[in-house]
Order: sequence, then structure tokens, then C-alpha cells
Amino acid sequence: MLVLAHLGLMKTGTTTIQSTLRRNAGVLKGRVAVATCDEPTAAVRRYGQRLVQKARRDAEAGLREALAGLRAVLERDGAPVAVISDETLYCRLVYSETGDLFDWTRRALPLVARAFEGHDLRFVFYVREPEAWTRSAWRQMVKRARCTLDYDAWRKGIPFEPAWRERFAEVRAVAGAPVDVLDMDSEAEDGRLGAGLLRLAGLDASDLDRIAWSEPRNVAMPSGAVEFMRSVNASNLPFKTVLAISDLVQASSHHFVHDPLRSAVDGGVTLNDPPLPPKALTHGSEDGISLVKIAPQARICRNENAGERDGRWSR
Repeated sequence: MLVLAHLGLMKTGTTTIQSTLRRNAGVLKGRVAVATCDEPTAAVRRYGQRLVQKARRDAEAGLREALAGLRAVLERDGAPVAVISDETLYCRLVYSETGDLFDWTRRALPLVARAFEGHDLRFVFYVREPEAWTRSAWRQMVKRARCTLDYDAWRKGIPFEPAWRERFAEVRAVAGAPVDVLDMDSEAEDGRLGAGLLRLAGLDASDLDRIAWSEPRNVAMPSGAVEFMRSVNASNLPFKTVLAISDLVQASSHHFVHDPLRSAVDGGVTLNDPPLPPKALTHGSEDGISLVKIAPQARICRNENAGERDGRWSR
């Protein structure tokens, strides 16, 4: 069985590619078994992040067992090709005190390679223009990893340069299986993000014409929404509450602008002093319902139809 392990990079259209794979299950059935970033990879993701990103050695046995379980699921499908697509299989961050994205990649790939010995395994990564990737990755860290740093400070902390040729030469040296690096930008321009992955899976031009291609997913928040989330991240709110707020902001991010020259009467949401001071957001509860309070002095202007005004408790 040919096994294509599509493991990133994060912020290179992975969510869109996974949507396309799920959306075309009927077209792929019998030819390509698919395990995307959901239940088939959940256990691998849980133990993989503990072992690789968090450096917890007690997760090693769990990861081996989870990878064996994933292998068994794909083998039972009986298709000649399997695609694993999960950019969070072993990390969710770009860097932390335990290492960085490419440290973790070099640690993780040999573990995956050993788990799929006996099959024809290939690792697949997408890349994009380095500066665009770096900015998008920062926004993702603000959105999902409670980052409070501005872009310049966060960028200075990255321990590696996004020079893809050099970084993947280092990865190939230890991966234990071939590594294919594909270009997100060219595929996105064609409106067929994921086409390179499917070609590696054996689909030809006529097959690709039958694919229903998904629109871009998990798109970047506008600047105003990012600055608001930096303020939320700096608050004393529980992490689960922060993630819930992030989901709400993402869903309504088109209402946010970041233009200090605009006034409330112009409409929309203007963050005049981003980021808000940490004490501008406080957490409480009422009848078991989690509540977040935005202080009036935070000066968040809202659309007149946006509901509760500043200083009120919002559910």
C-alpha cells in the first residue's frame, strides 16, 4: 500500500485540502483510503503532541499504539493508496521552550516511518511564500495558542529561518522515508489546492476534473480581530473560554476593522487602542453560565445593531 502522510506545514491550506478529501469520499472510494484531521488521527495527535512537542516521554508507548491503530484502520479499508492528512499530528505551535516546528518534524517523522514499515510511505508537505507563511502562522498562534506578542516580537523569537530548501534538506536526512514538498501558492491560484497530493495518490487529469474542490477554509482574521484576540489572550480568562471567544470572533471577523481614524458612527467595530489592557476583560459566572465583561474604558466601538453596549455582561 502506498501511504501518503500529509503533515503540514500548518497555514498552507491544510484545512481546505482535508475538506476536499472528505467532500470527495465517493470519488476516492476503493482507490484512496483517507484519514483526515478527525477521529482516525485523534489518538495519534493526542500522544504525538505530548511526546514530540511537549517532550513527555511517558507518551511514547501510547503513540506507538495509536499509530498501529491508524495503520490497521487504513489496511482494513483495502484501498491500494492511503492518505493521512493532519498538520497537527505532532505539534500545534511554531516554537516553544521544547523546540520548534522543524525540531519536532525531525523527531516525529522517524516514528511514523517505523510505524508503517512494510508499506510504501511518503511524507508530503506544502509550503508557501515565506513572509506570507510567517505572518499567517503568527495570526494562527494568536487565534489558537494564546499568543500575546505583536508580529515583530513573535517573528524575532522563531529559532529558524523559513528557507524551505534548507529546512527540508535537514528533514530528509532523518525522515526514514521520501519527503515531497509541494507549492501551495501555485495550486491555490488554479483553484485546485491539494491537486499535487492527489496526483501522488495516482489520480490523473480526468480524475482531477471530477473532484469537487473546496473553497479556502480557516482564512486569516482581519487585523482588528487579531488585536482584539491579543487582548483576550492577555486576560485572566480560562483557556477554554478564550478558544470559544476565538471561534466567535472568527465567525464574525468581517465585522472587525482596525482603523484608528474611524469613529463609532462609521459602523463596524473599531479597536482604537489595540491591544486592550489585560484588565479590560474580566471573567465571571451567573447561574453556572460563563460570562465575559468588557470594561467601558476599553473603548470598543460597536455597530449600533451589535447588541449589548460596553460594560455589559455578554453571554
